[in-house]
Parts: sequence; structure tokens; C-alpha cells
Amino acid sequence: MQARVVPGALRVYLTLVDSPDLLSVNFPPDPPLKGEDGFDFSAWGALSRTRWSCFLKDHDVTLLTPPLEALRIDWSDPAAPVPLKGSSFVDAKVVKSGTVHAVVAWYSLEMGGDAPEISTAPDAPAMKGRHWRQSVFIPPHPLNPDP
Repeated sequence: MQARVVPGALRVYLTLVDSPDLLSVNFPPDPPLKGEDGFDFSAWGALSRTRWSCFLKDHDVTLLTPPLEALRIDWSDPAAPVPLKGSSFVDAKVVKSGTVHAVVAWYSLEMGGDAPEISTAPDAPAMKGRHWRQSVFIPPHPLNPDP
């Protein structure tokens, strides 16, 4: 009997989204709030996060690209070494006009054999129980790609 590595493969997906709603979750309003005593709260913006997790379906978003496979690691072939570092680029086909407020990512695990795939995609069956979230990355400045 031969041992099997589980999961057999990992795939990471990305999509570009237009979502002032996602952007507002973590960033102070513009123009900055001022207290009744004139206190300026704009410095609080320095504490905002540029990445976090969410349930994408809980937010008003427009997908500007179809999901892109950004990374694939395959452990199923013992003869094929898994790279431990490196980088790659993927071309994103913009299918809707809009402003890129965030990059949203999720992953899928291929368990092998007859086992079902485990995915954190927003529309994955496992999301019905609402256990896993999607990752949100906010670019330093909104982008405006052309479709």
C-alpha cells in the first residue's frame, strides 16, 4: 500500500472587485469625521488594515474579472518537487467596467480519490455553513482598468 499526501493539491484563486462597501468596512470616511469639540479623527486612518477576511456574500460587490487561478501546488506526484519560493504573473481579463477597490482570494483543496474538493470560494457548498471566509486585500490606491 502506498501512502498518499492529503491534500493532493492546493489552488489559490483571485478576483478583482469593485466595492465601496468592502472599502468602507475598514477605512475612515472621507472627509474625516470631526468631533463636537473639533477633534480631528483623520489620524485613525493609519490604523486601518489593508487585508482581512470576510464573507463576500455579505457585501455589495461587483466582480470585475472572472476567478483567476493564481497559484497551484501539487503534492500528488512524489517525483515532482514543490517549489519553495518563486513568483508568477497572471493576466486578468477585465469583463466589467469599475474601480478595483479590493482583490479577493480563496483556495480549493483537492483531497484525491473520491473525496470531494474543499473550497472557500464564495459560492462553494462548504460556504453554506459559513465556516471559511475569503481574504480581502486592499491596494494602496483604487485602480481603474479598462475592460
